[in-house]
Amino acid sequence: MPAVLDLPDAPGARLISNIVDVAPADVTIGMSVRVDYLPITDGWLLPIFRADVEEPAETL
Repeated sequence: MPAVLDLPDAPGARLISNIVDVAPADVTIGMSVRVDYLPITDGWLLPIFRADVEEPAETL
């Protein structure tokens, strides 16, 4: 599910990425997410986000 994420360590910065492994109906504004990296090619990693059920990391 595509999302615009506010980065708490960089006030005012936003990142467009995907939230994965969660039903679109379960995505809410302000939900906690954590970053994960998906290998794509030649050592490049694509940041993706998953719902954070343990500790807040990034917020939507």
